[in-house]
Amino acid sequence: MSELLPIAEAYRLIDTHISELGSVRLRLQQAIGCLLREDILADQDDPAFDRSAMDGFVVTKETGYKRGQSWELIDEIQPGDRQQVTLNMEQCAKIFTGARVPKNTHVIKKEDVKLENNKVVLCEVDKTNHIRAKASQARQGDLLLKKGHELQAIELSICASVGMTNPLVSKRPRVIHVATGNELVDPNEEPNETQIRDSNSILLEAFLKKSGAQLVQQTRLKDDLEVAMKRCFDLPDFDLILFSGGASVGDYDIGRPLLEKMGFSIHFSRLNLRPGKPTIFGTRGKQAAFVVPGNPVSHVIVYQRLVRRALMCMQGKSTDLEIARATLLLDIPEWLGKRLTFNPAVFSFDGGKGVVRPIMWSHSGDLGALAGMNAMIACDPKKLPKVGEKVMVELL
Repeated sequence: MSELLPIAEAYRLIDTHISELGSVRLRLQQAIGCLLREDILADQDDPAFDRSAMDGFVVTKETGYKRGQSWELIDEIQPGDRQQVTLNMEQCAKIFTGARVPKNTHVIKKEDVKLENNKVVLCEVDKTNHIRAKASQARQGDLLLKKGHELQAIELSICASVGMTNPLVSKRPRVIHVATGNELVDPNEEPNETQIRDSNSILLEAFLKKSGAQLVQQTRLKDDLEVAMKRCFDLPDFDLILFSGGASVGDYDIGRPLLEKMGFSIHFSRLNLRPGKPTIFGTRGKQAAFVVPGNPVSHVIVYQRLVRRALMCMQGKSTDLEIARATLLLDIPEWLGKRLTFNPAVFSFDGGKGVVRPIMWSHSGDLGALAGMNAMIACDPKKLPKVGEKVMVELL
């Protein structure tokens, strides 16, 4: 029996054999979570003109600003108005936030005046000129977003503000997920005494969406190598194929022989990892494949540790998870065995300080125990942390 591969070596093999996908132009509505593959520049000055910073009244700069002073209200200026308003020292115009301010004028806050008939009377003196000056935020050609920036809601909005509606971004990995097992039935079906509902498919669909991947097909197969071969030669194009179940070495574990018949080179199949020891990783050219043990807790850990890493490599994103330091609220169970274990956990704040509660899962099929899981604790069985100690946790 071959030795168990250290998890660090599994990471190295994934990083070595996975390459970035190309770039593509996407509509902004489709680009959330993608990495920019070009710089985004200001297409014009921002603001493009002197703009009122608030609702109020505009008067000429030559006028005084004394309490009780008044001006005749002759006009109003709304956002988008293009007409030019001309004022003398005794006149003012009502102006709204975002409207273009006439040259050589001053904006007085609405709250600092009162209206008397057709007169605007100054009640409070505030010499602040409430104007956002032309090009005060950016000049035409200024760099707004650098290549390599991840597009989230604010970044998408910045792109829209400069008319970049089809940015060049990293391609989303195309993923096929195959759930294997004679015992699986659809969640809508009523299982008999020997069947179980397929919960891994919805789990992985949600994980893949959060990782920026495109799920192009999801299907179920029986534990029959010949039938699986026929089905797998009729799949749409993909960058990564993910098999749920069939990862071990039993008579009906079809994962490894199926990948080998499909032409994949196997890079590892036995890991020093709990749960997830029999996880298989292989590549065929630029395509990647994982076979993950069928139990749901294994799916959660293996996805976050390995599959997600491959997807991040394909998109050129950082493979690291966010790290936090937290106080352990419960002892880690000592039944972890001899393998490195990533224990599911719940991270939160108590009085502004990070705390983490390890989840007491009983076996790799204990899906119900994971409710609320948002972190993992790496546990070395030779030196388990104790309650009250500070530990490093990885946030999901």
